Amino acid sequence: MINSYKKYISFFVFLLVVVGIFFIINRSRDSVTTPSSTYRELITAGHKLYLQEKYEEALPYFKKAVLLEQSDRIYRSLYSVYLGLKDYKNAEIYIKKSVGINGEIPNNWLEYASFENYYMKAPFDVVSQVYLKGLEVTKNNIDLVTNYAGYLTENKKYNEAIVYLKKAIAIDPTRKDAFQAEINSLQKGL
Repeated sequence: MINSYKKYISFFVFLLVVVGIFFIINRSRDSVTTPSSTYRELITAGHKLYLQEKYEEALPYFKKAVLLEQSDRIYRSLYSVYLGLKDYKNAEIYIKKSVGINGEIPNNWLEYASFENYYMKAPFDVVSQVYLKGLEVTKNNIDLVTNYAGYLTENKKYNEAIVYLKKAIAIDPTRKDAFQAEINSLQKGL
């Protein structure tokens, strides 16, 4: 009788071990995710914290995500977090990486120029070079053209601003009246 109990106990222990191993294998299989889904999860968690202005807490998520995938999106996210932390040195590094990895996104160039102008207090020539490089890479994106014209106007470079407003008319003739009104206003100020 004791031997039959030992057999049952042995069988029961064996069964527990098999079930345990099966559970561990399935659990580990479930926890293995593709790099892109892990990246998305990290980005999502980081953005959620960022939107709550919890920049310090968001930063590790973005730093982990950048180890999985280098993209203009993650670099832009790191830029935004560092900007929120007022760590302008690192913010500048990541906005440069963002436009460096994918220069075809006009908003990244606009952000870069704005950052250099307002946060870094860069000289006119530095900010102007950011705009010009962005215009070259984006093939004269209308938003960059008009923003650059605005920047030139702010810096009292009226003749140069008029040149870019005329480019804006050539790119988007549907807004000719608005651009021409600005040109007329600038010409009166000359």
